[in-house]
Amino acid sequence: MTHASRARWIALLAGAALASGCTREPSEEEIRHATEVMLTSANANPFTQWIAGLGGADKVVEIHELRKLGCKQVAHASGYRCDIELEVSTFGKRQKDRTSVRLVRGQEGWVAMPR
Repeated sequence: MTHASRARWIALLAGAALASGCTREPSEEEIRHATEVMLTSANANPFTQWIAGLGGADKVVEIHELRKLGCKQVAHASGYRCDIELEVSTFGKRQKDRTSVRLVRGQEGWVAMPR
């Protein structure tokens, strides 16, 4: 194998490694973090804070548990659609729910997108 062909193989393998790193689905921890960041904007809204205060709650939404059920790459847009099961408090009332969230790769990690 010549030096030039060896260099091409190394470049090809490095490119494949980089590409596969960009296409991995988000982990459960990354989904939780992205979801918490998205919900923080609801907690920061003065109107929703006022409503939460009427119910005696500190936060509009608080995640207690989140479990990743599975993710699929979105065909018509970027990112992944992940099914999750979570236990949250909404306006002070604790409840369990199953839902899905779309996540896209941002500059600083995964970002949960509103529906």
